[in-house]
Order: sequence, then C-alpha cells, then structure tokens
Amino acid sequence: MHNVCTFADEQTETGKQNEYVIKSVNHTILLLLLRNKSFRQVSKQYHINYNCLNTLLSCYVYCSCVKDVFSINSIVSFTGYYNHKLTKVYIDQLIINRLITLAGANKYRITEQGRQAVQTIQDNYNNVLYQFCNKYDIVL
Repeated sequence: MHNVCTFADEQTETGKQNEYVIKSVNHTILLLLLRNKSFRQVSKQYHINYNCLNTLLSCYVYCSCVKDVFSINSIVSFTGYYNHKLTKVYIDQLIINRLITLAGANKYRITEQGRQAVQTIQDNYNNVLYQFCNKYDIVL
C-alpha cells in the first residue's frame, strides 16, 4: 500500500509489554484530519474561512501548474470544488484581504502576501503532522 504510516499503541492479547499491534493509516487520511489545524493560523490572521483558504490553495496550484493568471471559470474547471458563484464570493474575500489581486478583465493573480499565506499553511501542516506523529508514535 502506498503512502502508509504505521504506529503502535496497543498491547497484544498476550499482555506482554513492548509487544504492539501495528496499525496502518493512509497519509491521505492524516492530511484530511490535520489540514484544518494547519489552516487555523492563516484563517485567524486574515479573518477568512476555510473555504476561502481552499480557494486560495486551488488558485496557487493552478498558477503553479498552468499559468500565473487565472479566471474564476478556470479555477472552477481546474478543481471542480465550488461552483462559479461561490468561487466568486471566495475570490472577492481573498481580494479584500490582499491575497489575490485583479490582473485584468476577469483575470486574477496571487499576490506575494497570498504566496506567503500558502507557505504558512504548508509550514503549519508540517509542524502539526510532526507533533501528531510524535504524540502517537507514528512512523511515516
């Protein structure tokens, strides 16, 4: 199985110390479990919800993979996560918070502040994952 970590936190039925049942957890499950914790700092800093942060991350990935400027339609098509109306609402919030800027008629660009917010999310996730794995003796 790919992307699996193991951890030992239960003694076996024999009751002997230092004998553990090895459990497997897919990394994707850990990502989903811990992502909200990694969003928390940026969400509080900019007073935006996690949907806005999902949209920012979608824009960041789009800009990294496709091109530097994007439209709402391109983000909706690229991620398939929100519809046009919701994406527009989230983009407007990101503009208000200076994480995204208008780059032309219906075109947008991530600002340096937006890139820093994404980096903070990545750093926070790495920290949260490290702490979680240490707390529960998970070996990645």
